[in-house]
Amino acid sequence: MRSSNRRDEAWAIRYMQEHPELPMPPGLRVVPQESRPSTPAPRLTDGYRSKLERFYAQRLDAEQHAGVVLHWEYEPFSLRLGHDCFYMPDFLVIYRAQPTLIELHETKGHWREKARVKIKAAAKQHYYFRFQAVQYNRGEWIYEPIPAKAGRI
Repeated sequence: MRSSNRRDEAWAIRYMQEHPELPMPPGLRVVPQESRPSTPAPRLTDGYRSKLERFYAQRLDAEQHAGVVLHWEYEPFSLRLGHDCFYMPDFLVIYRAQPTLIELHETKGHWREKARVKIKAAAKQHYYFRFQAVQYNRGEWIYEPIPAKAGRI
């Protein structure tokens, strides 16, 4: 297990313990690194999977320095969607304006259908998070909220 994953999982547990006013999300379970899919995408030398993710992390650092973002993590955990199907969000973001709301951001240069289906399924099953699709196009960041619709997929 990567030491940063242990640190991230420990942080999530501490955050929930420090904020008892937040209800524990039903069915939330941090999946240990050993049981995560064994074929992750290759990483860049600095730990990010793509240049876009590195660029977005720099943006989050700047927003944190400016006081807009309270805290952020890169690939904090995996969410189970079904048998042998997991979704690992790129970023967990907590904004200072709403410290009890946890957002999960997915950065994509181009959206494939499989990725859209996965994030929609995750938003539906894990409705206690706010999901955002983030793209960088022509010099600006575009945020697309992914609604948590009720009912079956």
